[in-house]
Amino acid sequence: MRGIPQYGSVKPKDAINRRLYKGLLIVETAIYRVFVI
Repeated sequence: MRGIPQYGSVKPKDAINRRLYKGLLIVETAIYRVFVI
């Protein structure tokens, strides 16, 4: 099961959280690349 299970069905809050999580993941990846290089 992907996403946050406790929300169950897709809700606006879930969509917002997914967007924030994706943004956070991009930032973490960028930071990781900077540290590796």
